[in-house]
Amino acid sequence: WHYFHFTLFVMPLGLGTAFFGKSDAKLFLIVYTIVGFYFSAKMVRLLLLISPATSVCAAACLDSLIAFNIEALTADDQPPVEGEEEEAEQPRAISPPPQQPPPQGYPP
Repeated sequence: WHYFHFTLFVMPLGLGTAFFGKSDAKLFLIVYTIVGFYFSAKMVRLLLLISPATSVCAAACLDSLIAFNIEALTADDQPPVEGEEEEAEQPRAISPPPQQPPPQGYPP
């Protein structure tokens, strides 16, 4: 297991992120990782089966961490100051059009 370096520690978090937002690709990753771990525990040479799954799970974890940080940095979470609210947010009353007198020359 010393061949995996830091991916061995990050992989369970990435496997956990695969359970959110299910799709066919994530389901394949979950099944492939579990089956790969089962068979790689039986024989050391079968570590070649689990290494791609470990790399993809670690990448999924790093992707979710980076996406979370970018979203947190770019979010506009400052509360609005009282009294400086935009007028576009308040609905305006629609006034009826002004009444014009009927044109001259027509009978009433």
